Amino acid sequence: MYHRYIHILEALCLLVVVHSTSGATSQAEVIRHDVDRRQRDAMTMQMTEPTVRLIEPGGNNKVFRVGQSVDVRWDTTNTFRQRWRFEFGKSPDGPWKVLAGMSNVLDSATRRGSFAGGIVFRPEDQTKTGYVRMTLLSDTTKTDINDQPFEVAAPAPINVDSILEGEITGRVRLVNTKIYGLKGYVYVNDGGILDIQEGTIIVGDEPGNNSALVINRGGKILAE
Repeated sequence: MYHRYIHILEALCLLVVVHSTSGATSQAEVIRHDVDRRQRDAMTMQMTEPTVRLIEPGGNNKVFRVGQSVDVRWDTTNTFRQRWRFEFGKSPDGPWKVLAGMSNVLDSATRRGSFAGGIVFRPEDQTKTGYVRMTLLSDTTKTDINDQPFEVAAPAPINVDSILEGEITGRVRLVNTKIYGLKGYVYVNDGGILDIQEGTIIVGDEPGNNSALVINRGGKILAE
């Protein structure tokens, strides 16, 4: 009888040990699976997390002229069909001014990472420390600026001898002993003749103001 009790106790102890060991193993497996799941989730988040890098306008002592059209290029991941805001500042910390026409730029197939001629700097933008910042509208923590500053400069004004403006309806001759300046858009209309001597210099309007010489139907331009 005594020996039988001993065997029963040994069996019970063995059962308790096996049960305890199995429980510890199951708990360890649960912890390991939970860690694996968290690692997978973290990797998935990293793979789907939007990233952005502004490429142009870059630095490296680049100088842009007031009134010049400047291309914008960038590189992003996981942002297709999302929208971006582009801003200009005179320091890497701002303050920032939204660039005209670039407050809500769609990252689409037709404009994937580029905006040709997207920026036109104004006279008030002149600086030696220019920066452009792009920001994801759906998550404003996703942002980037150019690595090095660029310069925005206005060319020195040219003194002109005569101004061309408005409409030309008769015959006007320009000679090469003078410098002519356009004021806004100048139109050579029907019946008008603009006769330009070889070597004549014609300059545009002041920086920041658009100007052009437009020859309408019936108008003529003669250049020797």
